[in-house]
Amino acid sequence: MKKMLIIGLSQNKGGTENVIYQFVIRNKERYQFAFLIDSYEQPCYFEEFSSMGFSFFFVYPRKKNLIRNIQENERVFRKNKFDCCFFHLNSLSPYYLIQMASRFCSDIFILSHNSSVNGYGFKTKLLHTIGKIQLPRIPAVRLACSQIAGEFLFGNSPFHVVHNGIDPHHFYFDINLREQYRQMFLLGNQKALIHVGRLRPAKNHRFLLQIFDCYHKKEPNSRLFLVGDGELNQQLHNKVIEMGLCDSVEFLGNRTDVNALLNMSDIFLLPSLHEGFPLSILEAVGTGLPTIISDTVSNEIAMGMYTRFLPIGEGKEHLWANKIDESLSLCRENGNRILRDSQFDIDSFIQNLNRIIQENS
Repeated sequence: MKKMLIIGLSQNKGGTENVIYQFVIRNKERYQFAFLIDSYEQPCYFEEFSSMGFSFFFVYPRKKNLIRNIQENERVFRKNKFDCCFFHLNSLSPYYLIQMASRFCSDIFILSHNSSVNGYGFKTKLLHTIGKIQLPRIPAVRLACSQIAGEFLFGNSPFHVVHNGIDPHHFYFDINLREQYRQMFLLGNQKALIHVGRLRPAKNHRFLLQIFDCYHKKEPNSRLFLVGDGELNQQLHNKVIEMGLCDSVEFLGNRTDVNALLNMSDIFLLPSLHEGFPLSILEAVGTGLPTIISDTVSNEIAMGMYTRFLPIGEGKEHLWANKIDESLSLCRENGNRILRDSQFDIDSFIQNLNRIIQENS
């Protein structure tokens, strides 16, 4: 059984982490997995993966001390004989790890999950720039969750596009569940707008609040639900207070009942500055929820009438607010069928990924 080291698992249960989880549980009989964690803190899925007998290696965080981080990473590679290394990246800031892995592992696989470094710090942007220069010299199998994510990370180098996917059986419309949750949140006949995503700059929450403020002024019988957590939590709470929207905007934090919350809602908003391939859109469409998405997101994720793309930026919040009511008349029951008929299911994703890995090992 080959030993595969996975890099990219963090403490936050986001789209990248879900992809890693789905890949691991579907290949646990094929590989002996290990995880390299850029932190001394346990990542998400730690208990699940540990119970399967997989190993974790914790190293000093790069953001605190790059030299110490490099030294501890090299010790991990020297002491353990990994056959292959699978990088799940949002930027090329850990390019030095790819160089290191190429010295110790026979096969290197890199999957791009993002399309920009806007919103990241100076050090990350600098390392990413260096990585763009260094990566073409490193032998690796290049993969991307979308065309735009591949072009972002790999430039003119060839890469395989492998669209992410979800399990359509986990996201579906249920009228009883919708009514149950609307009663739980005392919604009555209020319009429920929802956003699912980490509270970080790339998700563009400030613009989202401006959209809701515009919509709420013409439709006071409305509420906005923010699902997720992150470094902007307190700033966004303060912004909601400043805008006088405390009674209409609810921060729900990280949740395990996202399917129910999507059922409860009337429209999904994703005004991101950039995305790789947002699984949250697939989840929303699976429940028949209409979505409005920024036109910075790849149209590869378009799902017919359930997805509408709009520009973002100063003054565009009025356009978004005006388009919300136009999107509320869709039949919720049809969304899951459209998702199932698409190529964006998790089984197809894993099959394609495994095929490319086997062909290049």
